[in-house]
Amino acid sequence: MIKHHYLVLRVSPFEPREINKFLKDRNVGSVVLRAGVRPEEYWEVRNEVEKGLEGKKTIHLFVKDGNAILCEVLFN
Repeated sequence: MIKHHYLVLRVSPFEPREINKFLKDRNVGSVVLRAGVRPEEYWEVRNEVEKGLEGKKTIHLFVKDGNAILCEVLFN
């Protein structure tokens, strides 16, 4: 089984508003939260990160040790 291969677009502190600003200029429309967010906070964080996004790309957001790792799937 082959897993996803990612292109890392950015590594930065986990600040949902700043992540949102970064994504707005890159044709992103949705974000998949992959790790590091408590289940009860999932939708609040996802909605804040996706607010106002209107593009076609889907970005995967990993969170590790307070850092956001924004990735685009190359192939799966």
